[in-house]
Amino acid sequence: MIEEGLRHAEFPGIEFRDSVVGREPYVVGSRLAVWEVLMIAEGYGLEVGATAEHLQLDHDRVSQALRYASTFEAEVRRALDENRAITPEKLRASLPPGAWVEIR
Repeated sequence: MIEEGLRHAEFPGIEFRDSVVGREPYVVGSRLAVWEVLMIAEGYGLEVGATAEHLQLDHDRVSQALRYASTFEAEVRRALDENRAITPEKLRASLPPGAWVEIR
């Protein structure tokens, strides 16, 4: 908690919340984890303006999220990589029998 408080003091646009994978940094005033902002930003060549417009967030929040991601790169990259590792097959295997619906 002390570490989270120190990080929030340095990045006031970032707060920590509980998630299914533990405590994660999120953008204040949104439902977006920092890794999600980074994922979208990478699609825009890390351009803050385009990312902010896409996410409908102000530039400062996106900028802080990307600065946080840069400062704590290994942590944020790990979360992003874990998300990207989820395949339809892995998702299907994690669901109870009959929960997967094929749409054609």
